[in-house]
Amino acid sequence: MSGLSTAPKSVPLTGYGGDTLTFSITAPDALVAGRDWLGQVRATRDASEVLATFDITPPTVADGPAYVTLPGSVTHDLVANAPSLNFNGVWDVQISAAGADPITTLVQGTLTIGPDVSRVLLP
Repeated sequence: MSGLSTAPKSVPLTGYGGDTLTFSITAPDALVAGRDWLGQVRATRDASEVLATFDITPPTVADGPAYVTLPGSVTHDLVANAPSLNFNGVWDVQISAAGADPITTLVQGTLTIGPDVSRVLLP
């Protein structure tokens, strides 16, 4: 018998400093309906500091996509505060019943954001 894994899908994200990073997640309505969404970025998996929190728009139709976004000001700040020219960290998105069990992490991975060349003055 082969093993069974409940680990979330691993997806590396790559972005550009100062640009809005947006992607979608589609999961069955039976899994996500009425659940709270949370997505965070940290420097490492064991870091206590949350460096960024994704803005998440949950699905508006059954089996539709959720939109997950880091605004341009956030990607800019991640690069600006990185110890090197690139931000390297980790991220995930999970759903839960009002912050309690059951908690299901839908997707996770590494996050790399490179420095931009053209810069809009951000507030």
